[in-house]
Amino acid sequence: MDLSSNNLSGKIPSTFDGLLSLRGVNISNNRLTGCIPSSWSRLMNSSSISVSGNPGFCVTEKDGSFCKCRSNFHLSMEENKRLGTVHIVLVVIGAVMFACFLVAKILWKVLSPASRPVQESAAELPFNQYQILQATEFLSEKYVIGKGGRGVVYKVELPSSQLYALKTIRLAPEQREDMSMKREVQTARQIRHRNLVKLLDFWQLQDRGYILYEYMSNGILNDVLHEMISPTVLGWDTRFKIAIGTAHGLSYLHNDYTPRIIHRDIKPGNILLDSEMEPHISDFGIAQLTDRSLTVDSCSSSVMGTLGYIAPERVHTERMRKKMDVYSYGVVLLELITRKKALDSSFSEGIDIVSWVKSCNEGEDVVIDEGLGDDATEPAIKKEIFGMIRITRKCTEANPEDRPSMR
Repeated sequence: MDLSSNNLSGKIPSTFDGLLSLRGVNISNNRLTGCIPSSWSRLMNSSSISVSGNPGFCVTEKDGSFCKCRSNFHLSMEENKRLGTVHIVLVVIGAVMFACFLVAKILWKVLSPASRPVQESAAELPFNQYQILQATEFLSEKYVIGKGGRGVVYKVELPSSQLYALKTIRLAPEQREDMSMKREVQTARQIRHRNLVKLLDFWQLQDRGYILYEYMSNGILNDVLHEMISPTVLGWDTRFKIAIGTAHGLSYLHNDYTPRIIHRDIKPGNILLDSEMEPHISDFGIAQLTDRSLTVDSCSSSVMGTLGYIAPERVHTERMRKKMDVYSYGVVLLELITRKKALDSSFSEGIDIVSWVKSCNEGEDVVIDEGLGDDATEPAIKKEIFGMIRITRKCTEANPEDRPSMR
């Protein structure tokens, strides 16, 4: 504690006597008077305390029976001699320890891989968490299965053949990412629904947060729809299952879970597919808990979400509403029908998928993905597709009051 040269006057408050963990004090060059706190007397015979420059200051003697004043705290010859001996011993010990530390650090860096810092600190984790990091060779790039603005996702395969997804979030000093992680954990750890990703574990290590999820073998919907070199054949039954499952998950968040949750970033990149192509909504990092009694703010001054999926009214209001998720869901349905991106390169400048589909009123067949093949020609399926197109138009109405609820 350094309070030197602050022109402080009067006695040291009695509350300072309770600072039992104090290792060093510098209160020199003030105008303090009275007695030094008794708990500080253990520092008197070391260099850990400096009180010179306080003419009216006194010290409690060892037996604590009286308070003796010393001008400027000049130590006696005996005390100086004792202090000098202590200094020499401490300096020698400190120098040896520092030299050993430097040698050890150099050897560690030379002999260890770049990921060693993560490995070193991971050793302090519970065994199962250490195993998880070890299975990724301590976050090796070759295990990455997804990247986003808020983190990196790694595939984890344990010796027992168990598969997991490990999401890492770098925690920034300003704590924006830290709060994001807390929201994700706070939300996802409590919810249980077949169409929501299940959070299994979480921990914090150095400047990173780690969230462990169940593994989804078919990856994210965005990759299945748009990013694969050899596009996956998606029949109408599969697309319909993804649409219905996603609706069930959102309906649960909006209506059945307490407190009600608004996701705020529904998009194909946040919908995972299991081995049966059943959808699971993920990434609650910016989910909005609408219960104001929670620690998560119910308002935000910045636009949350992803361009192409953000409801138009979000730009003009700070209020979080379920109908914003409904708008985003409508965009996801359009991607399932057309297999085009929300902001597709084939659209004219300034046109998104919602505007493009609305401009094709005269021939709805134009918007249907050719990859549906024979499915799109069967009368019953065609009727379902056109019915879904009509639903997307309701979901993406400019006026949020005109949109249906997820239920």
